Order: sequence, then structure tokens, then C-alpha cells
Amino acid sequence: MEDIKIIDKSGDKRYFTIVPNYIVNHSTAFEQALYLKMKRIAGENGSCWSSPKKLGKELGICCHTIREIQKRLVERKWIKITGKKGKTKPTTEYEIIDLWDLNEKFYSKKERGNDTLRKGK
Repeated sequence: MEDIKIIDKSGDKRYFTIVPNYIVNHSTAFEQALYLKMKRIAGENGSCWSSPKKLGKELGICCHTIREIQKRLVERKWIKITGKKGKTKPTTEYEIIDLWDLNEKFYSKKERGNDTLRKGK
């Protein structure tokens, strides 16, 4: 198999969003898209209060679907509601939950299981 080396000269490296593999491997494409968009908007220490209408327009998903996906992400404890923003048309504000510990525990447990299987063969 040939090694592929990718060189990124875009200059965008200082503007990036890191998403745990747990999100990628345990969600639908729509859930991933919304989580990534909300995480990008929130930044490192912020929150996301973009309206479902705006998020839907940016992602090409209807606002009803955005609300349903947000509900699922809250139920999974990947995001949490922290309040409302705005005066004339208040929008729900969300905080992105730090999932790095969950990600590390899941994959280190999985790796330990793979090591046990390899030793047993």
C-alpha cells in the first residue's frame, strides 16, 4: 500500500475544530454535521445560540430536523441547554460538552480488548 502525504498550504491550521472520534463513529451524518457546526460556532470556551433556521440554512437541513437532532444530542449529553439569548426572538443557547474523556475511555477499553484477543490467539 502506497503512503500518501498530504501537505496543507491553505494557512487555515490556526482556525480548526477538533471532534472526538466517538462522535464520528456513534452518530448519523446529520448529527455529525450539526455537532461540528455548533462546536465550530461555540469555539473553545463559548456557546452556540444560532437559530435552527440559520443552522438549517447553512447545513441544507430543515429547521424542524435541526431541532430534532439538537434534542437527540442533548439526550446523549453531547450538548446541553444553558439558557436563552436574544430579546425579541430568544434562541436556545447550547454548551458543547467536553467528550474527550468519554472518547479516551471508549477507545482505550476497545484497544485493551483487542490486545487481549491478540494475546489469546
